[in-house]
Amino acid sequence: EAYHVLNLARAFAHSGSDSMAILQFRKYVKLEATSEGYRELGEAYDRMGKGELAAQAFRRAEQLQVEEELDN
Repeated sequence: EAYHVLNLARAFAHSGSDSMAILQFRKYVKLEATSEGYRELGEAYDRMGKGELAAQAFRRAEQLQVEEELDN
Protein backbone atom coordinates (compact mmCIF):
# COMPACT_ATOMS: atom_id res chain seq x y z
CA GLU A 1 0.00 0.00 0.00
CA ALA A 2 2.63 2.56 1.05
CA TYR A 3 4.72 1.87 -2.05
CA HIS A 4 1.75 2.59 -4.30
CA VAL A 5 0.96 5.82 -2.47
CA LEU A 6 4.59 6.93 -2.90
CA ASN A 7 4.50 6.16 -6.63
CA LEU A 8 1.26 8.10 -7.01
CA ALA A 9 2.76 11.07 -5.16
CA ARG A 10 5.80 10.98 -7.44
CA ALA A 11 3.59 10.80 -10.53
CA PHE A 12 1.66 13.89 -9.40
CA ALA A 13 4.92 15.71 -8.64
CA HIS A 14 6.37 14.78 -12.02
CA SER A 15 3.27 16.07 -13.82
CA GLY A 16 3.41 19.39 -11.96
CA SER A 17 0.41 18.69 -9.71
CA ASP A 18 2.20 19.57 -6.50
CA SER A 19 -0.93 20.08 -4.40
CA MET A 20 -2.04 16.53 -5.23
CA ALA A 21 1.51 15.26 -4.71
CA ILE A 22 1.58 16.83 -1.25
CA LEU A 23 -1.63 15.06 -0.28
CA GLN A 24 -0.16 11.73 -1.34
CA PHE A 25 3.27 12.36 0.22
CA ARG A 26 1.55 13.24 3.50
CA LYS A 27 -0.46 10.02 3.30
CA TYR A 28 2.72 8.08 2.55
CA VAL A 29 4.72 9.42 5.51
CA LYS A 30 1.82 8.54 7.81
CA LEU A 31 1.93 4.98 6.50
CA GLU A 32 5.71 4.75 6.44
CA ALA A 33 7.82 7.54 7.90
CA THR A 34 11.02 7.59 5.84
CA SER A 35 13.63 10.24 5.20
CA GLU A 36 12.99 9.84 1.48
CA GLY A 37 9.26 10.50 1.88
CA TYR A 38 9.79 13.59 4.01
CA ARG A 39 12.49 14.91 1.66
CA GLU A 40 10.19 14.60 -1.34
CA LEU A 41 7.34 16.18 0.64
CA GLY A 42 9.65 19.09 1.47
CA GLU A 43 10.59 19.49 -2.17
CA ALA A 44 6.91 19.66 -3.18
CA TYR A 45 6.18 22.24 -0.45
CA ASP A 46 9.20 24.24 -1.63
CA ARG A 47 7.97 24.26 -5.23
CA MET A 48 4.66 25.68 -3.97
CA GLY A 49 6.40 28.44 -2.04
CA LYS A 50 5.53 26.98 1.37
CA GLY A 51 8.93 27.57 2.93
CA GLU A 52 8.12 26.86 6.57
CA LEU A 53 6.36 23.58 5.77
CA ALA A 54 9.23 22.63 3.49
CA ALA A 55 11.74 23.38 6.26
CA GLN A 56 9.78 21.23 8.73
CA ALA A 57 9.69 18.33 6.28
CA PHE A 58 13.43 18.66 5.55
CA ARG A 59 14.23 18.70 9.30
CA ARG A 60 12.18 15.54 9.80
CA ALA A 61 13.94 13.93 6.84
CA GLU A 62 17.31 14.68 8.45
CA GLN A 63 16.20 13.20 11.78
CA LEU A 64 14.95 10.05 10.11
CA GLN A 65 18.08 9.69 8.01
CA VAL A 66 20.19 9.63 11.18
CA GLU A 67 17.88 6.98 12.66
CA GLU A 68 17.94 4.94 9.46
CA GLU A 69 21.75 5.02 9.38
CA LEU A 70 21.91 3.89 13.02
CA ASP A 71 19.57 0.99 12.24
CA ASN A 72 21.86 -0.27 9.46
